[in-house]
Amino acid sequence: MAESRVLSVITLTLAILTGQDPAAVSAQQPGEADLQVAAGNLIVLDLDQALRFALDQSWRMERLRLDLERDTYNLEASRAGLRSNASMSFTLPNFDQSIKEIIDPDTGDPIVLSTRGARYSGSLSIRQPLPSDGVVSLNGVLNRTTDDLFSFTPGRKTYYGRVYLRYEQPILQPNRIQLAIRRAELQLENTEISFLQEQIDIINDTSNDYFELFERTYQEILAREERDRLEQLYTLGRQLFQRGIIPELDLLALEIDLTSRRDRASSSAGRLTREKANFKLQIGIPQEREIEVRPVLTYTPVDIDVDLATERALEHRPDMRRNEISMEYQVMDLEERRSSGSIRGTVSLTLGLEGRDETMDDFYQAITDPDQARGAAVNFTVPLWDWGRNRARINARLAEMEKVARSREQTEISIRRTIRNAVGSVVEAQDRLGLLVRSVDASDRAYQQSLQQFEAGALNVQDLLLTQGRLAEARRSYLNAYISYRRSLVSLTRNTYWDWEKNQPLRRTLAAYIVENGERRAPESGDRGTVP
Repeated sequence: MAESRVLSVITLTLAILTGQDPAAVSAQQPGEADLQVAAGNLIVLDLDQALRFALDQSWRMERLRLDLERDTYNLEASRAGLRSNASMSFTLPNFDQSIKEIIDPDTGDPIVLSTRGARYSGSLSIRQPLPSDGVVSLNGVLNRTTDDLFSFTPGRKTYYGRVYLRYEQPILQPNRIQLAIRRAELQLENTEISFLQEQIDIINDTSNDYFELFERTYQEILAREERDRLEQLYTLGRQLFQRGIIPELDLLALEIDLTSRRDRASSSAGRLTREKANFKLQIGIPQEREIEVRPVLTYTPVDIDVDLATERALEHRPDMRRNEISMEYQVMDLEERRSSGSIRGTVSLTLGLEGRDETMDDFYQAITDPDQARGAAVNFTVPLWDWGRNRARINARLAEMEKVARSREQTEISIRRTIRNAVGSVVEAQDRLGLLVRSVDASDRAYQQSLQQFEAGALNVQDLLLTQGRLAEARRSYLNAYISYRRSLVSLTRNTYWDWEKNQPLRRTLAAYIVENGERRAPESGDRGTVP
């Protein structure tokens, strides 16, 4: 159940950060079955699939899952400390032989004799811890003692039984059991925060690798299209040369540029092959499997206010909660440290029945008419002096608390600076994308007009190649801006822990869609993506 919940959290985190519908993704399970197999051994990979596969195969995540499981059990053990428990103990036997000095009952003189004895005993204790850190226990003791005092009391036996109720309560000191439970709760929360942060770190690292592969794929498509375009231009140029419309020098210029484009396309294909191999190694896909990325450059603009993003980051980022947890640890440690240098006490009350005799028959008679056993004790420990040791420890703890408080202030300053930069990057990337979309469209229209003029003989080759180069540069600039936008949006989500598309905290989105079981919908198959 816990592992299923963890995997659901991973899946939904990816849905949010990749801009997909969490309701659709939440019904899916991570694994190699996620990967879309277009044909045969080919895997058509998108960002969401790559991230989920990386998380599922990551040793970093497996290590944190085990930490989460460990701390969950530790918290369960601490809470079980408030429940009743029972134990039994046996002594079978406890034998002792020694030399002892006694007084001769006849003469009154001291004599030294060899003694030996054996003790057989059993006890049962049922304990119920109290929220006040006290303990109520029901106890039973039964033992038989044999003493051999040579030449005086050979083989003397004593039977003893006791049943009693005991209450013990520490006073003037911290509630240790409640502190232990709280520490276990904080440790579990710390591990959960680490688990969430590690997910985001893996998402960030894998996203960067994926966008690198995405960019290489897009560049390979651009190089291929530029080569094909030059092939068509060279074919057209030969026709125009044969018709005497363009000189041989222009045809040679086309042939030189075509050779350059062919070399660029070949080099780009080689770089893409190496990038694919590295990416498969990074996320754990077998090298014998082929992968393909469909570089479709689409985006939905997001309206983000810097002040609002900063407010949400301060409220939801785990960095702030980590500082609060650290401060709470320090307060508990300080409370215990102060208690160790102050008056401490314990109150105990005992009420029970007991019987004792030297023969078994008489013992049975004794326990049917037992004696009452009562007891009460109040103990105090009063420190007198320790040469300032405890005071120095308290001062050290206070200095640590001051450091934690200052660290919180610095964390807030760092978050404000980081969010301002992250929002600025998203806004800048969005604005740049809007401009470059128009630039790509204008460059494409200019190229089409130049091509028509070239076919009519009204434009020379150099001007046509210049227009074609501007179109290629516009597309490359758009690619760079798109990659920058996607990376900046992931970075903003990572730094604010806010789902900007759902306009709610990341944790709430995760909690709303967590499911324990379900089948993953297979992505639709498709061909290679086309560039704008």
